Amino acid sequence: MKIRFSGIAVMAAAILILYFSLIQDDVAPVSTKTAEVADIPGTNKQKIVSEISKGQSEISALYSEDVLNQINHGECYTFDIQNEKILSQERATYLQELKHSSAKEDQLAYAVFAISNTFSETDPNLDEKIQQQRRETLLNLNQNDNPLVALEKLRMCSTYHDNERCDNTLIDQLTTLHKNDSEIWLEALYYYLATKQDEQIVRAINGAIQGNYSSSFYSLFVSEYTQAMERANIGAYNSAVVGAVGYYAAKAKPYNLQTEWCKSNLQNAVYAQSCLEMGVMMEQKSNEIIDKVLGLAIQRIVYQAEGNGDMAALVQNKAYQYYPSNQAVSKHVEVLDIIFNYEDLLRNYIQNRGALGEFEAFIKMKPEVLAFQESVHYEDCESFW
Repeated sequence: MKIRFSGIAVMAAAILILYFSLIQDDVAPVSTKTAEVADIPGTNKQKIVSEISKGQSEISALYSEDVLNQINHGECYTFDIQNEKILSQERATYLQELKHSSAKEDQLAYAVFAISNTFSETDPNLDEKIQQQRRETLLNLNQNDNPLVALEKLRMCSTYHDNERCDNTLIDQLTTLHKNDSEIWLEALYYYLATKQDEQIVRAINGAIQGNYSSSFYSLFVSEYTQAMERANIGAYNSAVVGAVGYYAAKAKPYNLQTEWCKSNLQNAVYAQSCLEMGVMMEQKSNEIIDKVLGLAIQRIVYQAEGNGDMAALVQNKAYQYYPSNQAVSKHVEVLDIIFNYEDLLRNYIQNRGALGEFEAFIKMKPEVLAFQESVHYEDCESFW
């Protein structure tokens, strides 16, 4: 049996750690006028996590042996660490070469993905100078109608909000262009939190509540990166996705900003209500599990402050749905290993994740993956993780 070291297993533990780290400081009870928020119309109820732990016996029972053996998703991509290192360097070099391209897609790829690895012992500030140039390149990119570009600019401005070009005018331009996109509004929220603008924070929360998650930063980021690598004919699709996920992971946000702001403003009934509604919206609408968990943490903070122990306990139990048993985590890892090793499955997964969200995409693809695992065409090759 192969030992698989999976980032997914680590993520499962990190989700619960994140939840409890966000709520660990008890908030003194306050009197607010917040009411329990009903489910947002038009959203799906959470599927129970037992879906994750279903095994082959339940899946293969639905198929005859002849049908199983007709399932074929092509050749397995075998991971080779030395080859991946070479490909990684080729991709980095290619992205840097796009700096002078006039093609719209190349300009986007350079601005978003060309992360410099330059370092000089004689000039320690060289890398920062190059990164500053890259930030200016991103701000100069005239593609604000592209949601990935808008999300990247918002993320950059929330981190480097002292940049004179990162101001409310730019943020307003981006949110106006994507006014119905909840993910855009939540990225704008981080900028307003970083710059301590309470009224704009509430405005961004309301914009996110009224919108829909029409953009998945994960899917947009991975898709644009893999398309750039396919244009350059560098490596296999599977390998490019893993490279994209690595870049994506480096863009993790400071998840405590929203919870700290909510904790600090619970005496204000309007702000407390906004926090509660934002938490419900994130739980029910978000594409990413980590954002759903953050939404639950925000809800619990408000309910604890109200002294509403029943609702606080309810949202805490909901958070446990996203931390399944060891057996379920093992099955989750196994299925994702197979998806990432077969190009056909992986392309479907990335597309489904953008359309359905992280949890629903996995549930949709799992039966097909487990059935394929029973087929004579399935090969158990090396894990990506």
